[in-house]
Amino acid sequence: MRTRMIATLLITVLTGSISAANQRELKLWYDAPAKTWTDALPLGNGRLGAMVFGTPEQERIQINEETIWGGGPHNNVNYKAKDGLAEIRQALFENRRKDAQSLSDQYINTPGPHGMPYQTAGSLMLDFEGIGDCVNYYRELDLNTAVATTTFKSNGIEYKREAFV
Repeated sequence: MRTRMIATLLITVLTGSISAANQRELKLWYDAPAKTWTDALPLGNGRLGAMVFGTPEQERIQINEETIWGGGPHNNVNYKAKDGLAEIRQALFENRRKDAQSLSDQYINTPGPHGMPYQTAGSLMLDFEGIGDCVNYYRELDLNTAVATTTFKSNGIEYKREAFV
């Protein structure tokens, strides 16, 4: 009886530890605005994408939409993707990452010559008057919620901006 109680307690503690580890915060964070496109925070839902720069005085959000691309002669779609999805998922669930990558290369990547590049739909520029020198600057992309947040203080006012797709 005592052994069963200890085993139950141990399983409960381990389960709680695993659950807590799975819920840890996964974030990309920076203490300055993005200077280049590759430093901006990416947002997207598979059809619509954006890059958030996090500049206090003038926020720039570069926008992309799936139907805006460089045209032919190549296509970005691999029509075999749905055929391999179950097998790729199974490999991921079994922690066989190399197999999953190989299957993704086969079923998801563009076959033959790579597809045409996506083109930007444009940049949304948001001007904010009255923002001077900033302190306590912080921007992050929360990978659990897919929300990009920029916070800073200017002229005694605390600002918080959030963006999501």
